[in-house]
Amino acid sequence: MNQRNNDSVRSNRRTNTRTAQVSEDCVLCHEVAEDVVHSECGCTFCRLCVREFIESALTESSSIQCPGCGNEH
Repeated sequence: MNQRNNDSVRSNRRTNTRTAQVSEDCVLCHEVAEDVVHSECGCTFCRLCVREFIESALTESSSIQCPGCGNEH
């Protein structure tokens, strides 16, 4: 294997290791977020949780407040 391929493999391993060690909790369900979504304010959600929250919130109001920090979006 040449040097360029070795560097690429090492880089991929570092990235995969870092990704596997980092977990973020959804501010709605308080579990490790699945299919992570970050809001503009930086709060973390599961894609399904945030979709359900937004659909529910939009039926009640035209603006949405982040359930994590209260910022209006």
